[in-house]
Amino acid sequence: MRRRVLLGSVGLALVLAAAGCGGGGSKSSSGGTSASGGTPAGAAAVPADAPAFLTANLDFNSDAWKQLLTLARKFPSIETALKNEQDKLAKKGKSFGKDIQPVLGSEGDLAFLALKKQDFVIVLKPTDSSKLDSLFSTSGTPPARADVNGFTVLAPQQSSIDAAKNATSHLSDDQAFKDGIGALSGDDLIRFYGAGPAIQEALKARLAKGGTIPGTTTKLPTNLGGNTKLVWVSAGAAPATGGIRIDGAAKLDPAPKTQTYTPALPGDFASGALLYVSFAHLDGLLNQALNSSTNSSLNQQLAQAEAALGFSIKNDLIPLFAGEAGVAVYPGAAGSKRTFVFALKVSDEGKAKDVFGKIAKLVGGLGGGATTVNVPGVGEATEIKSSKSSIFFAVFNGKLVISNSTDGLKSVAGGGNQNLADDPLYKAAADGAGLSDTNGFLYVNLQDGASLFGSLLKSSSSGTSSTLKANAGALQSALFSIAQDGSIFRLRGFLGVK
Repeated sequence: MRRRVLLGSVGLALVLAAAGCGGGGSKSSSGGTSASGGTPAGAAAVPADAPAFLTANLDFNSDAWKQLLTLARKFPSIETALKNEQDKLAKKGKSFGKDIQPVLGSEGDLAFLALKKQDFVIVLKPTDSSKLDSLFSTSGTPPARADVNGFTVLAPQQSSIDAAKNATSHLSDDQAFKDGIGALSGDDLIRFYGAGPAIQEALKARLAKGGTIPGTTTKLPTNLGGNTKLVWVSAGAAPATGGIRIDGAAKLDPAPKTQTYTPALPGDFASGALLYVSFAHLDGLLNQALNSSTNSSLNQQLAQAEAALGFSIKNDLIPLFAGEAGVAVYPGAAGSKRTFVFALKVSDEGKAKDVFGKIAKLVGGLGGGATTVNVPGVGEATEIKSSKSSIFFAVFNGKLVISNSTDGLKSVAGGGNQNLADDPLYKAAADGAGLSDTNGFLYVNLQDGASLFGSLLKSSSSGTSSTLKANAGALQSALFSIAQDGSIFRLRGFLGVK
């Protein structure tokens, strides 16, 4: 256990200490390792069947690390951790430049050899091996250690070292690993690779145990379903202007057929959204779900619903969902509830009015009724009343819009208000993530959305809640987009920091 704690200090705490010291000492160099971009050199010391691999560029004197440190110190918890590591080093009479940087080298790798057993190794290429010996000489029982293909490999247990020493093939030669790492941006400071089969099997085993989604009472599925296999997954991150850029990729076999689109609805929605979700081409998914249903009882219920509604779900309703759609949440006025808005681009306004008018009539008949109201800037809308609230929908300007308030309808009606696409917070996040053609994306206003996510904080312990709140104050916005590129799904994201 003591070796595990010590090794964790090398792999994690010492990195914090290094960053906290601002990268003093002599400037590190590549030293034969791949500190940024390309295949991580340390993968040559890791068995080819390692299911997970994390690599970090440890050139703390680089502009990228200095930029990351500036961002990190805006978070109270990270600033505290950095100071604690500085104090620990000072009490031991050590400094980063003299005692730590020569140990770390320019690249640090953490490889898990098994997901179930949590066996791992740390791979380093010290520029001064004697410093490594000195570091461990006064720190209790040293970790297991070996030299593998020119790299120093450390582990909390000898069996992990033996696996690295006895490996006949290595991760650096594995094509899936090279493809996964190669799919990431070359300037990422931190990169992760996961072997698809191992991750998929671990997930299946977890799902087989049942349980619920954390923080909810919703049951987890007992299987993944389908024949799609995850080949590999990778992710990376690096500092960028105003925040952290995140990219990722995953290869599926066979890959589902999806369609990307160029998001245009943010130009119709009003600015100030706390949350915005964009998607399109739902008709394909809905048709697939409808066609794959073998439940005779469900099919019978659908037939009865069609008879009551007076239209075909397959031929009349589902085709309406072929266009781009967006869901937004806006803060309510003082003392009022938040506003939820759903907007869908429709090519046939008449069809949309007819179909949703019939739905409103049926739903209204089950509750407080449906009435026609006039909304300034929108025109004629339908209000579906219930005992506690109302739902409004209208079709105008080529869109079907549904909201819990008339203000929600007006939020996509234009009229001179700044739109979401020009909202400074949204624009910074979209630009940072490089938002373009997408299969869908999520935007969150972290600066003004504390009330929206308050329930998540309340569900945690008071200590955790206060910590989250303190660190959340440094966040500004976030945007994550997914786009399919052949058999690979790519993630582009940005986390804005004040």
